[in-house]
Amino acid sequence: MTIFNSQQQNDRAIRWRGIAATVVVELLVLLALGVALVRYLEWSSAVNQAEFMSATEPSASVANHSGGFSTPVQASRWEPIAIGGLNY
Repeated sequence: MTIFNSQQQNDRAIRWRGIAATVVVELLVLLALGVALVRYLEWSSAVNQAEFMSATEPSASVANHSGGFSTPVQASRWEPIAIGGLNY
């Protein structure tokens, strides 16, 4: 019986070592994925901010000398129009 008991204890020890190793590997993978996610978010945020900043700066050819924009503003499509003396 002592041989059977020692064999059973060895099996339990091996099982717990395997479980512990699996948990450690899983935690390392989760940590690596978390770091990769944070790096990606930082990178994409920097790219988006640079794109936003370049889109909000007016180019020199667009602004006229008075500081306004040279492109005329189009009328709203909901302004009333006169047809035969009546406003619609």
